[in-house]
Amino acid sequence: MTLNSNILRLGFALLVLVGCGEDAERKGSEPGADLHLETEDGPKTTDAGDVVNATRSLLDTPSSLSNLNEARDQVLNEYAQLAGSVSAPLSPQGWRTLWHRYWTSTLDLSVKGKDERLGTVLTLLTVPEGQTPLVAQLATGDFTDDTDSEEQRFLIAAHMLAMTVASNGGASLPAAVSVRSEDTGIRRSDLFLFQVFDDAFVDVPQGSGMSPDEVGQWEALARSPNPLYRLLALRTFRRVAPEPEQWLRFYGSYVHEKDLAIAEEAIDLAFQTARPEATRLLEDIREGLGESAPPELLDKIDRSIAWLRNRLPGAR
Repeated sequence: MTLNSNILRLGFALLVLVGCGEDAERKGSEPGADLHLETEDGPKTTDAGDVVNATRSLLDTPSSLSNLNEARDQVLNEYAQLAGSVSAPLSPQGWRTLWHRYWTSTLDLSVKGKDERLGTVLTLLTVPEGQTPLVAQLATGDFTDDTDSEEQRFLIAAHMLAMTVASNGGASLPAAVSVRSEDTGIRRSDLFLFQVFDDAFVDVPQGSGMSPDEVGQWEALARSPNPLYRLLALRTFRRVAPEPEQWLRFYGSYVHEKDLAIAEEAIDLAFQTARPEATRLLEDIREGLGESAPPELLDKIDRSIAWLRNRLPGAR
């Protein structure tokens, strides 16, 4: 485990540096869809602004986590025990078992944004000005916002596991988040998982492609009832799949996307492929949005389609 640990630690440090730059650029029960912290009045809620970043000092964590590198090594060892090696994929059931070791009841708290008029994703992911990004806090173990030691333990494990998935080529991301991706409610854990995987996938080693079964798992993630996982799939697929043609087929999963922030990101990514086929996809997304969508968004699609048709032979 020593060599693999050193490799992943080096990747962790490099990805944190890259990830922080990209952040500026782009704006105990077992986890699962059936396991939440419920009360007689329904799920407890917390404000997204209170949990977008993690937390206090590691001085309050259990003694086994007093050293950040020891904590990461522990996570890698547990992963390897379940998967067979640190470079092997882990089944959804294996992920459920692994997450269970780090889960805490506060992760099941419901989360809502401050201003739902802005759209679900925007309100949940907008980080207050002046706060240190979560991934920067994880790099040093110097947590600056309010949470408890058990959540810190989960965050350290989650980021190390996200880096492990990324270092293995990234194709197994849907399995890694399957424990939460089928739940319609947005929980505290979803915000944390989105951030650590989004950061870890900034730089994924280019693989030779994915099997049809793996692509199907990604397409299922793109249809998640939880908007955070739909956005995670949208952002990360192109870092795992090698060909723009694959990207466009995948972006077709978003033609009926109703979260405007996700729809706009799908529009941008489709346009950036600079492929003639992107014009048809953009037309389909426009039709899915309908004329009630914000005029500036519809205009953006129209201008993107016009640009592609004027510049690319064969654009329909």
